Amino acid sequence: MEYGKCRGIERGMGRRDFLKAATLLGATAAGAGMLAGCAPKSASEAQAQTAPAATGGLDPADVDWKYETDVVIVGSGSGGTCAAIEAAEAGADVVVFEKDKAMYGGNSALCGGYMLAAGWSTQEEITGYAGDTGEAFANQMLRWSQGLGNQDMIREACLRSGEAVDWMMDTGRTYEGASPLPPVWSCGDTEADVVPRSVYNHNAYGATEGHMATLKKRAESLSNIEIEMGCEVAHILKNAEGSVIGVQLADGSFAKARKGVVMACASVDNNLEMSKDLGLMQNVWGLTLEGAGLLAPGNPDMDSNTGDGVRMLREIGAELCMQQAVCMNDSIYVGGISDWGMSEILGKDVNIHDSSNIDAILVDKTGRRFCQDDAEWGYVMHECAQAAWKQGFTPDDPTTGYIFYVYDATGAPFFEMKGHTPDTCDTTFSADSVDGLAEFIGCDPTALASEVERWNSFCEAGLDADFGRRANMAPIATPPFYCDVVRPGPMGTFAGAKSNVEAEIIGLDGNPIPRLYGAGCIIGGNVSGAFYFGCGWSITNTVVWGREAGRNVAALEPWE
Repeated sequence: MEYGKCRGIERGMGRRDFLKAATLLGATAAGAGMLAGCAPKSASEAQAQTAPAATGGLDPADVDWKYETDVVIVGSGSGGTCAAIEAAEAGADVVVFEKDKAMYGGNSALCGGYMLAAGWSTQEEITGYAGDTGEAFANQMLRWSQGLGNQDMIREACLRSGEAVDWMMDTGRTYEGASPLPPVWSCGDTEADVVPRSVYNHNAYGATEGHMATLKKRAESLSNIEIEMGCEVAHILKNAEGSVIGVQLADGSFAKARKGVVMACASVDNNLEMSKDLGLMQNVWGLTLEGAGLLAPGNPDMDSNTGDGVRMLREIGAELCMQQAVCMNDSIYVGGISDWGMSEILGKDVNIHDSSNIDAILVDKTGRRFCQDDAEWGYVMHECAQAAWKQGFTPDDPTTGYIFYVYDATGAPFFEMKGHTPDTCDTTFSADSVDGLAEFIGCDPTALASEVERWNSFCEAGLDADFGRRANMAPIATPPFYCDVVRPGPMGTFAGAKSNVEAEIIGLDGNPIPRLYGAGCIIGGNVSGAFYFGCGWSITNTVVWGREAGRNVAALEPWE
């Protein structure tokens, strides 16, 4: 038996499948003129992946270069495309290599295109909120980082975030509103931090209309950008002086980069073994449950994201910067962005997408609550992973990692809407009493009943004395009662190269590796912490650091 299948869901076309299909159409329609392709892969692919011609000390004169350009960009996602646009607009010739044969844009093409920002030009107009600043935004994100990552880069990303949104609008992107992220009280948040910063357009998202579609259209308009689809980069090449001079592809061919290389590929993502090796505990938990059949439809990621960039960077002696954060929500969208009282704070209705939390609580296998379960979803999912490991999770037995929603008949319609019912899901269970749920959870019935009774007392008092939850303080009192296993959906990790505010990648000696830059999730560890910062944080950083990398690499003098 496969663990936790939702019958009738696992084979349906979820949002990820729909967007992927749309992207494939986009890649073969409007973009066909600019998208070239590598020669078919041969037996040399495996050899190239394991035995590079030379990653260091290479004499360029001895190489038979198939491609010769100013800038090579590895990965066609938002970071890579922003870098390509900036480099091309500065006059450099650019070649972008994309591993996938048809999916232009990677994870960025599958996401909703949110950006997390402060102080963009239309923030007051579309939200009704005035006076937001990058500095206030930075102060909150630095608290959330808990001292992890590159504090200068986190601050700089926040300070530049408004400019990044304006640049996207200048490029052709439109936005219709913004939502606040739910506060995380344990990180020192107050009501003053409930600000609409997660900017969106729900009428134009995905590969054909959204963030990546906007960038792709701009890239297509620049004649000095060439994009090679189905071309996997296997190695970064350096000369005898230690400067990066190009890349070797998996088919054994070589690409010369006269100015430099921008690494803009994904992180570890779907590589479970590499996640274990690097100690990425949250991703190990998410991938294990996902692999056991607990799928979370609508959480997009690329199957081809398997840690190639991390391997290549380690190969040439790049310093790594890894955080536990994973862009990972679940099928119920716990900790979803919501109004969070903004209308009351401002004294008027505002254009904010309301995806309020659910009438349920989260418990571990002891039947106890363990976190502020209405906090920002990246934080909640991190806490779920932590709780799973603390209760004895082992990847060999996915059931040891189960975390549960507990709710009653009042909350059941929301779960039913998501396809979670006892009749359709092996991991949804109902009982006439709270005690009856304990058998499915595997906990002491007294402990679970006591926890629910305590929660109900908080609802009556209007105060969660344990964790400070404020949204949907609904008692669990109306039979039948339900429990439902959390279905994590990993969408991207943030483990890769250490970098600086110039987007240069740092070597083991503490100095920048000459002519090597980074953008996107491959340098995401620098701007992350223990948990993911919420809708739009990743895309904002791809724009900020992709543009920085593109400008800086284009400004270099060619090495030949």
